[in-house]
Amino acid sequence: MKGFRFAGALALLLAAAGGVSAQNAGQGAAAPADQSFTVRGDDPEMNAAKRRAIAELPDFYRHMTNPAQGERDFQVKFDIAPGDERTIYVWAGELDRSRSPMVGTLMNQPNTGHRMGDRVTIREEDIIDWSYYRGPVLIGSHTERVLLGRMPPEAAARMREAYGW
Repeated sequence: MKGFRFAGALALLLAAAGGVSAQNAGQGAAAPADQSFTVRGDDPEMNAAKRRAIAELPDFYRHMTNPAQGERDFQVKFDIAPGDERTIYVWAGELDRSRSPMVGTLMNQPNTGHRMGDRVTIREEDIIDWSYYRGPVLIGSHTERVLLGRMPPEAAARMREAYGW
């Protein structure tokens, strides 16, 4: 049974902590330790979250292209090693859809040859989730919501507060 590794479930928290990004993670706010979670490939709750996020991707792109006041920090979660026997999902921000495939900046450190802050290409078919902030509230992030339910209660509460949930 193939499983999925979700690298850096706290990557979005970096953005919430005073706008910390891959470029300025060392300046000012202290970044939390990166975490990863392994999820079975047949996990029904996670697969439902991925299906919902993929179905809503066109709406995400509309907001990213023409953000309303207060909408910021647009990110996608994607498989950084497609075709590999292991599946590793990571977050990328600073997205550029002016060419295909889109390009983004890694917001967390995967267990691959890539590093946080690297610019990487992101194929549409490898995207499984998306997020952005509307004011203080994180929109989307369907797979993170599933992972929060599997974290220690104190850590999940801190993340929910940071996400405005």
